[in-house]
Amino acid sequence: MAAAPSEFVYVIDNDAGVRSGLVDTLIAEGLAVKTYDSGKACIDALSTDSQGCMILDLNMPGINGLQLQELLNDRSIHLPIIYVSGQAKVSAAVEAMKKGAIEFLEKPLDPDQLLRAVYRALEIGRENRQRHQQLSKTRQRIDSLSKRELQVMNLLVTGDATKVIADKLNISPRTVEVHRHHIMTKMNTRTLAQLVQMVMQVRGS
Repeated sequence: MAAAPSEFVYVIDNDAGVRSGLVDTLIAEGLAVKTYDSGKACIDALSTDSQGCMILDLNMPGINGLQLQELLNDRSIHLPIIYVSGQAKVSAAVEAMKKGAIEFLEKPLDPDQLLRAVYRALEIGRENRQRHQQLSKTRQRIDSLSKRELQVMNLLVTGDATKVIADKLNISPRTVEVHRHHIMTKMNTRTLAQLVQMVMQVRGS
């Protein structure tokens, strides 16, 4: 699957020869590429709107790969990362994977292996964006609820029955049902199970 028009493969490596080889491989696949020779140059260029994935050298001078990843996370820039290295210790590779890298490749890079990792990273990035967009919509819908509707919803998702909610909030069961209808409409959901799932996803994010 080709990259979307707004997606880039961001190549960050201080070795000009490596960057050139990666660019040739990626462009031959029709992928859009942006390159940086240091972690600082990369972090100055990226934003929360950046889409795609990163091919990141682990052992760059200055800001190394793991440090760059932490700085990006601090700025809420979350792009799938493929780490590459010519002389990495096993412990460094393990740490990279623990921090969320999707792949760790050793130099010299095998083009086929690299491309498989890139396409996987791009797909993960798309899935993450879709999930983020859905969570954002759900939060907006929750924000549209009145204070009383929010109280009713919180009790609904914990499993309380209408009569129990009515007693806890000192309102009539009929009023609870009216609030429930408004909640389901505003949240754009038809079943209580869907509502519970939406709320749990937001709380777990």
